[in-house]
Amino acid sequence: MPQTAFRLKHWTYHPSSGRLEADGEEIELTGLTARTLDVLIAHAPHPVSLETFAQDAWRQPHLSEDTLAQRIAQLRKALGDNPRAPQFIRTLRGEGYAL
Repeated sequence: MPQTAFRLKHWTYHPSSGRLEADGEEIELTGLTARTLDVLIAHAPHPVSLETFAQDAWRQPHLSEDTLAQRIAQLRKALGDNPRAPQFIRTLRGEGYAL
């Protein structure tokens, strides 16, 4: 998982604290939401499957698609990303999500 700050366009993500910063704005991501972003960053630009999220972020063998979709929605909201015209997180049908 990423250890140093990571740039996402105008955002800077600090994995050690789960904090997003841009133009004086700070957003604190909670545990699983931050770990979801960590997994996306670790695999970027390749798609991340449900199974990989289950192992790497949730650290369990199974994960529901709805649970993951909720975390992705939280990340998109924090980043100001539109799923219909994504700037950050892409949905790849049958493959997963990718940065």
